[in-house]
Amino acid sequence: MGKAELGQVLKNWDREVSSVPHTQGEANPYATARHRKTPAKPITDSLKGAPKPKSGCRILYHGMGKDTPGLKRLQKRCTTVGYDKYAPDAALKKKPSGQFDEVYSVFTLNTIPKAEAKQVVRELHDRLKPGGRAVIATRSDVCTLAGVSLKPK
Repeated sequence: MGKAELGQVLKNWDREVSSVPHTQGEANPYATARHRKTPAKPITDSLKGAPKPKSGCRILYHGMGKDTPGLKRLQKRCTTVGYDKYAPDAALKKKPSGQFDEVYSVFTLNTIPKAEAKQVVRELHDRLKPGGRAVIATRSDVCTLAGVSLKPK
């Protein structure tokens, strides 16, 4: 989705976004932060047939968790910044600055409270360059916008 569509998600957030009650720790049945051997599927799916990026492009992987293979795959495409405020690695906790050609949030919004998820989408919107591309994926049974899963097309 583009910056305008991301703006519409924010505009309609309180009326159209639904999510299951959030719980923390081991009680959260939707936890998706896990070590992966390969990039998360929404990343590989979103890159299939994606136009070749321009030289000097920048990507933000927001809330990357433990998806190091996903970060490495995106780094093959462009200069990529991984960010996760809950990461044990201090380098990943540093809030990104500037704007990005592409922003990614994969299996993050369904693991945090709805109010915090809205803040994440606002950060993605603010960091996305006009004409850029946002890829947001959640578990469709956990977080939806107007009945449609927030998944890449």
